Amino acid sequence: MVNKGYFLSFLIIIPLTYASFSLSEIMYNPDDNNEWIELELFNITPQDFFDLTITDNYYQDQLDFCFPQDITNAAWILIVDQDSTLYGSVDMPNIVWLCVDDNSIGNGLGNEGDTINISSGRDNILFFEYNQSTKKGNSLALINDSWIEAAATPGKKNQEVINILNNEEDHKDIELKVWLDEFLIIGVEQNGIFKLTNTEHVSGQQDAISVYVYYNITNINKLYKEDLFNISVNYYTTSNTGSFLFNESGNYTVCGEIISSSANDTNLNNNKECKNITVVDTLGISCDISLFLETEKLIYNEGEKISFYNILNNETFPYSIEYWVTDLFDYIVKEKYITKNTNKKSFTPSINGPDQVLILRSNLTFVACNDTNKEDNYQEKILVIKGFKQSGSEIDIEEIYLGEDNKAKFGETIRVKVRIYKGNTTKNSVRAWVEKDTKVSYVTYYNLYTDFMEYVITIPILIKPNCNENYEDGKYKVIIEGLEESDWEYMRIEGITSSLCKKSTKPASTSEQEKSIEEFELMDFVDTYGVDEVVKLKININNEDSKKHDYSIWSYVYRGPKCYSGEREQNKVSISLKSGENKIIELCNTLLNVSPGEYSVKIKILKDDQKTEKEITRLVTFTDVHQQSQSNKLPRIRNFYTRSKKYSPEINLYASVDNYREGLRAVIDSYLETKQTNVTENNVKFSAKIAPGKNLFFLKLLEGENLLDVEELIIYMNDSESMIIEDNIEYQQPNMQDTAGNGQIQISGAAVGNEILFVSSSQKAKALILPLICILFILVTIALLKLKFQSKII
Repeated sequence: MVNKGYFLSFLIIIPLTYASFSLSEIMYNPDDNNEWIELELFNITPQDFFDLTITDNYYQDQLDFCFPQDITNAAWILIVDQDSTLYGSVDMPNIVWLCVDDNSIGNGLGNEGDTINISSGRDNILFFEYNQSTKKGNSLALINDSWIEAAATPGKKNQEVINILNNEEDHKDIELKVWLDEFLIIGVEQNGIFKLTNTEHVSGQQDAISVYVYYNITNINKLYKEDLFNISVNYYTTSNTGSFLFNESGNYTVCGEIISSSANDTNLNNNKECKNITVVDTLGISCDISLFLETEKLIYNEGEKISFYNILNNETFPYSIEYWVTDLFDYIVKEKYITKNTNKKSFTPSINGPDQVLILRSNLTFVACNDTNKEDNYQEKILVIKGFKQSGSEIDIEEIYLGEDNKAKFGETIRVKVRIYKGNTTKNSVRAWVEKDTKVSYVTYYNLYTDFMEYVITIPILIKPNCNENYEDGKYKVIIEGLEESDWEYMRIEGITSSLCKKSTKPASTSEQEKSIEEFELMDFVDTYGVDEVVKLKININNEDSKKHDYSIWSYVYRGPKCYSGEREQNKVSISLKSGENKIIELCNTLLNVSPGEYSVKIKILKDDQKTEKEITRLVTFTDVHQQSQSNKLPRIRNFYTRSKKYSPEINLYASVDNYREGLRAVIDSYLETKQTNVTENNVKFSAKIAPGKNLFFLKLLEGENLLDVEELIIYMNDSESMIIEDNIEYQQPNMQDTAGNGQIQISGAAVGNEILFVSSSQKAKALILPLICILFILVTIALLKLKFQSKII
């Protein structure tokens, strides 16, 4: 019965120069009549055991070795009586066994309290006094610098042992088994050494029994490992039940023991087990292990689960297989994972956008034998994922470049980084400007022509000079609009770029020059049009005077002396403005017979009866819409092929590029090498290595670090040394069709492009059969006609 009253224990250690040990655990209420005291050793020598005595409250005993022992690797002392059976049940090679000279330690250690005094001659080594009762079979142990009641662990570490008070009414039976085969392979880490089973578990019930297990691994009285683990058991478990890497061959003994549990374990007979294990070295045995990779198909839909198998031709030896998934550019799509079985594996790719090509890769990283051929230890599969093409467009302002002060001045040009996705829309134009109630910048236009494409562009926007100070410093909106979408962000504009504003030489602030700047303002000017577009101009007229004024405004497009928008005053507008009034006038100029090129647009304003008109002149460029569309198309690989007829270690590969522009480079990837070169004059040529069998080439077209296009070419070298070339798959094209209705794209034909392709001798022979038959028929006909003609003559 546990004494719930006063508890006192203290330890006095008197250090000696010739000995170093400390008290760590006491068993004074055993369930097997074996009392014992555990001491932890430090730097002990045989002389330190000379003339030792132990005394309790009543009696002194002489201490001596229970039997001859090697103390070289000793870590613990266990003090027992002469009749103790403990050292017959605790098989630990690192324990020094000391026996008292009779059948009890002192006068028998008291269950309610006692003192322990160990001396060497006249010198006291340690003194300890306790005043606490424990449950029968439990010990008093030093754990984390505190003496507490705990499960008994003679000759074992205490610091991680936690005493769990059992629920007397919760009757359970926890069984421990060594969960290792009798024969193991050297160099293979064993995880899950034990199996713990709740033999009285009821299905559907959650037991969650907390179990503490001590275990050790020995070999011919050498301790290789001892450790403790805590595990929660519902029905049974083998996970996280100890681990060990056998690096040496030989015979081992693996022992484990349940030392505590949160349930009332009614059967202690199955709480401990030892098993003899034989570890063999198979790394010297020759073998040839080949890895194969199989999938159910090669083309999958977005969100469809991809199942695959790693297959070995021989699974006799333990092995490890690492597998992962990347895209064409080696970016990880599924992280690397190591498996030690060949069961079915699966993953579900998630892509956002057009079709994507993934590469499933597997590598045999370890096998417990001498694999003489490692060239077949790696496999990969190319998979096509048919992605979802987002029909709607998106515009997202990512950053406004404003400098360190995070603001701009009137008259400056800002740059805006924009991410734009162009979906299925007929709109091509994107516009950018700055405004607050009215536009304070000129409008920048940008055209995008490729559907289902994501663009990252930087758009410049020129803020108006604000020389007349019509606009206040403050917060303004940057707006990007087009493709039926828009986005905006705030920015600050403060100050004027003074170098852009001309100062009047006249002292009067109402000079004609300043008036002209204040009175007339061209707004939202666009400097590029198609040849068939109408030029629209907006002019803001301000009457800052104290009286009413009349204005006449007109515009026209010209180059040299010729006008291209009809009569010069054809779109003339007349208005009257009261004092302080303003009005925006829109003038339209319809073009006649304009060819692409640079022209001028002129706006004229006549105020009242003045003889001289005010003029605003701007340059404007007209482009052919078709040419403009072509010039904005992205470069693409038109074809990818070879002209080589026969096998050789190196062959030439060729490609043609549409919409060529400077700064393009091409990269070719194969199993044998990677090369790159600059693209010049729409053509690319590579010298590439080739091997017997299947050869896969990827050609990537890049501009800077941006990938523009990818094409594939597959070349086979057969026994006759002829080459058969498969069509490449245009992975980024949105019109790949499932023509067979089975979820796979049919691929057939010869290399892409209009080049002449070379076929095998058998194919050539088949192609010549029909012409030969025709020639033979003609020759036979001629011979018959000749015989008939000769017979008539006779």
